[in-house]
Amino acid sequence: MKKFLVLAMSILVMMKAEAFKSPPPCPIFTMCGPTSVTQGQTATYTFTDDGAYPDYTFTVVGGTLMSKSLTNFTYTAVVKWTVAGAGSITFDPESETLAVTVTATCTLPPTPTATFSYVNNIGNTVITETGTPPAGVTWYWQVSATGTSTSNSTATYTATANGTYYLRPYSSCGW
Repeated sequence: MKKFLVLAMSILVMMKAEAFKSPPPCPIFTMCGPTSVTQGQTATYTFTDDGAYPDYTFTVVGGTLMSKSLTNFTYTAVVKWTVAGAGSITFDPESETLAVTVTATCTLPPTPTATFSYVNNIGNTVITETGTPPAGVTWYWQVSATGTSTSNSTATYTATANGTYYLRPYSSCGW
């Protein structure tokens, strides 16, 4: 009788311990992974199924699939997110999609590369630049090397006094 009671108590303890186990990190039939990433970041995504698909695929919008693997019915994808904005990763053949927001990383704009010409115009000097700023960048004429005026982004600047003038790049990331 004592052996039976001890055995019954052991089974009861094991059953209670089972009840307190943490749930799996990713519910079955659900794509899991970060939904908010930074441009250039690498992230891992998983999809758990109850079967194996030998011809499974991950389709990524806004990034590059770096690798994929299958272990015990868990499909794993490693993605490098390269394009800022709305991205997604889809597991097929289940067509399970996870939306991902890719936040842009800011890089200050490059120094302008332009050719300059100067023309004297009734005591003033007209400076003309013939370069083209990269997409998302605007060049502004400044009277100091650290100037932040956005009043003149034209190709020409009329200098009314002797001095040094600067063409500075500006983008949403700053000067």
